[in-house]
Amino acid sequence: VLALGGPSSDSRDEYDTKLAQAVHFYGEVAKRAEGVGVSVLIHPHSHHTSLALTADEYDRLLSATASLGIAFNPDSGHILRGGQDLLDCFNRYRERIAHVHLKDVTADGKWMQMGEGSADFPGLFEWLRKIGYSGWVVIEEESDSVWQDVAAAVAANCDYVRSL
Repeated sequence: VLALGGPSSDSRDEYDTKLAQAVHFYGEVAKRAEGVGVSVLIHPHSHHTSLALTADEYDRLLSATASLGIAFNPDSGHILRGGQDLLDCFNRYRERIAHVHLKDVTADGKWMQMGEGSADFPGLFEWLRKIGYSGWVVIEEESDSVWQDVAAAVAANCDYVRSL
């Protein structure tokens, strides 16, 4: 599996042109990857240069890449930082989900440890069970606590997920 980050630019000027360039790039990578038996997925992010933040922008990106055989790698933290409803986003693209990233964030976009932010992880895990998702779920840690004690931050996240 080859995971490609979401489209980025230092500005949103000429957004449509930049998105079209990104889609063309993803298509070229997907063609070449298919030729060697590698599947490709897109992992949009919420950093300040992202061209895929909102529900509308995700829809534009994922609609434009649907026919290219590219899967979706949703990330709970980035979805929430883009102002989207977490379960709605996962559900809209459920057929394309091939890999899941989880991290937590406050309503104002600050990274938190799992269970300390606004993500509805109990609801998301229930939804994943309900649809029979059997792929990878990766827990990421970007909160300030990781800088203080990496092992403790990771252990706390593992404990939280096990509690679900």
